[in-house]
Amino acid sequence: MAMIKNSFVLADGEQFSDEQNDVIHQAVAFANHNLTQSQTRAFVIEGGAGAGKSVVLFEIFKQLQATKPQWRNFLLVNHAEMWKSYRELASYQPDLKKNQFLKPTTFINQMTLHNQTADVVLIDEAHLLLTAPDRYNKFQQENQLVEILKHARVVILVFDAHQVLKLKSMWHREQLQTILAPFKPEAVQLSEQYRMVDQSQSVVEWIDQLTQHKKIIDVATSLSFDLRIYNDATSYMRRFVKKISVSACRESCQLPIIPTRLIVANGMLRWTISNYPGISLIQVPHLGPYALKRSMKWGLFIRFRALT
Repeated sequence: MAMIKNSFVLADGEQFSDEQNDVIHQAVAFANHNLTQSQTRAFVIEGGAGAGKSVVLFEIFKQLQATKPQWRNFLLVNHAEMWKSYRELASYQPDLKKNQFLKPTTFINQMTLHNQTADVVLIDEAHLLLTAPDRYNKFQQENQLVEILKHARVVILVFDAHQVLKLKSMWHREQLQTILAPFKPEAVQLSEQYRMVDQSQSVVEWIDQLTQHKKIIDVATSLSFDLRIYNDATSYMRRFVKKISVSACRESCQLPIIPTRLIVANGMLRWTISNYPGISLIQVPHLGPYALKRSMKWGLFIRFRALT
């Protein structure tokens, strides 16, 4: 499996792995069965970064919509840019509608106001759900997952305890288990790595040792993955511009474009994306705005230049 277009769909001609197909089938069967029951149930998909959690979740959502269009289903994500991407993808899917993709607070407030219950609620990046009130996001309660469970018959969520970034979204696995215990959760694990492939296992091991065990081992080398550590974002961006310029040159010379996968550790950076026809504008503090012209068909970034 390769996720070339973006984080939510497969590249043309690619297929899900056996592990991913098993999870998809289990989740769809779980939803079909438990919507006939009286109690709310929860299904948890765990896995590290690059395990294909989002692409699996999106496929589950598409299959549910294709087979049961009469159900009232929603996909929630507490990340503005991911939310924009999901809504954009909905434009190209006949069974999906943009208003099915909501931020958690919007869903909670709408359902609470009208005293309604959804059939299936899928949550991407559940570790980003708020665990404290947030007036800025118009969330007055104590925990978003607790509130979502009040307004859904089935909840299918993606969770990674290693991707918690904010104090107001402070999650750990034991906390999740405590909240879900009354809903008799089923859990599955995605263990394969798709963002770093081929000869990159040494890089995966280096990152796992750092993030999971807080150990810094010798920097790994790989023929297929370029691991670099920068002291500041400016140095990283200069390198990124230089690398993407190679793709732009290959395109102008009518040479094959080599897809590039990026993993960026930027927990301390705030960044936003503004979409215009064919253009994504990325704003990073101290760097100014950068524009990426991209092909919506292939989802590959083919040019990169600073806007002046």
